[in-house]
Amino acid sequence: MDVENVDQITEEISDSVSSNIIDTLDISSKMGEHLVNFGGKIILALVIFIIGMLAIKLILHLSKKAMSKRQVEPIVHNYIIVCIKAILLVILIISILSTLGVPTTSLIAVISAAGVAIALALQNSLSNLAGGLLIILNKPFSKGDLIEAQGISGIVEEIHLMNCKLHTFSNKDIIIPNGNLFNGTIVNCSSADCRRVDTKIGVSYDSDIDKVKAILWDIVKNDPKILTTPQPIIGISEFGDSAITIDFNVWCKTEDYWDVFYTTKEQILNDFRSNNIEIPYPQLDVKIKENA
Repeated sequence: MDVENVDQITEEISDSVSSNIIDTLDISSKMGEHLVNFGGKIILALVIFIIGMLAIKLILHLSKKAMSKRQVEPIVHNYIIVCIKAILLVILIISILSTLGVPTTSLIAVISAAGVAIALALQNSLSNLAGGLLIILNKPFSKGDLIEAQGISGIVEEIHLMNCKLHTFSNKDIIIPNGNLFNGTIVNCSSADCRRVDTKIGVSYDSDIDKVKAILWDIVKNDPKILTTPQPIIGISEFGDSAITIDFNVWCKTEDYWDVFYTTKEQILNDFRSNNIEIPYPQLDVKIKENA
């Protein structure tokens, strides 16, 4: 092998080694840049995390303070705080992932699709939740009130976000979903200080109406639980097939309603009997006409 060939081979080897060294240095430089950039992103993400957590705490504190001033119900207060915290945490996580270079578009799409699917699956539950929030915010009734709803009468024992618990007079506990409860008719029997006890009385057409009314007015005067203001209403309301119907409508305090409801009926029956006032049974007079 001559000298020229040796020099040529040596030169080729030298060029190859130099090229490999340069490529290695370029790769190392790029890796270094990537590491530096990624390290910077990690530091930035860490800063965003710290600032974000502090901001969330501040927002939650201000929200709690604002709701406390407005005297928001505790159950609604806690629910709103949980929702605000969850939303802010999701926003913070998406911001951190975006800072690290993770594609968030698909993640947001997945979260949105999952939210729609969950909303459809929990449609009834969300309806009850919305009904619970509206009940607590609008306060159509409170704990301890006697209400009539969904064909049920009972005293409100517990008010939750999803349902309400009623205790009936027959010592039964009934759970009513808030969606059905709020969307239906609610009668609150305890919201006013006084209530009217309405009683319809049937007396014979042969009865002395003035005497009947005098007996009823005596009952009003002698019962301390019957209020004179608003004024009671006593008068004829209907001429029936077999009796004259008299309305006996008196007012009492809400807590005395059932006492007045039962005692007045007993007193009316006893006083009518002692004064020979007839309370007729339903009857039908049949006349037979004979053919001549």
